[in-house]
Amino acid sequence: MGQVTIQNDVYDVYGDEAGADDYFAAALHGAAYQDAQEHERRQALVTATRMFDRQTWQGTITDDVTPQPLQWPRKNVVDKYGNPIDENTTPTQIIEGAYELANILLSDTSIQTQPSSGSNIKEVGAGSARVVFFQPTWRTQGRFPQIVGELVNQFLAAAVQGLSAFASGTDVDSFFKDRDYGYTREGLT
Repeated sequence: MGQVTIQNDVYDVYGDEAGADDYFAAALHGAAYQDAQEHERRQALVTATRMFDRQTWQGTITDDVTPQPLQWPRKNVVDKYGNPIDENTTPTQIIEGAYELANILLSDTSIQTQPSSGSNIKEVGAGSARVVFFQPTWRTQGRFPQIVGELVNQFLAAAVQGLSAFASGTDVDSFFKDRDYGYTREGLT
C-alpha cells in the first residue's frame, strides 16, 4: 500500500507512484499514464483504488481491529491455482491491476459507470418453454476491462456462487432439478 497527496490531502492507494511509473515505462500501452500530469496520475490511482475497494473480494480484511484503510491485504484468500495468499501482503496482481485501471481511467473516465462488459439477458424462451438465469452477467463477464480482469478477477468472491436456473412451461420435472453442476473455485468443470 502506498499513499499519494492531492491538494494537501493524503490518500491510500494500491501500489505507489514510483511503482506505477516503472510499470508503465516498460509497457507499450502506457501512454495515457505517461502523458498525464502528475496530479491526474494521482487522481487516477485514487479512483482505481476506490473502484477496487467497492468490490466483494475473497476472504476478510487482515486487520479488522484498527481497521485497515483499504480492502487489501486480506486473509483466507487463494489464487486461481488454489495457493494461499499471504495475509499480510497485497498480491502483485492487485497492485498491477490498479495501475492498469488508472491508465484506462486516464483515457476514459466512463469506465467507472459501466456495469458490465456483457449483456444482461435474464430470460430465454421459445413458445411456452423458458429458461431464466438468476445471476447477472457482471459476475461472469467481469466488472473491469479485460486487462484488469485478467489480473484481479481470480480474487473476487466466487463468481459461480449462487448460480441457478429454472425451466418453466414444461409438463415434466426440470432437467436442472437434480443436476450436479461441478462447481469449483475457478468455475465449472
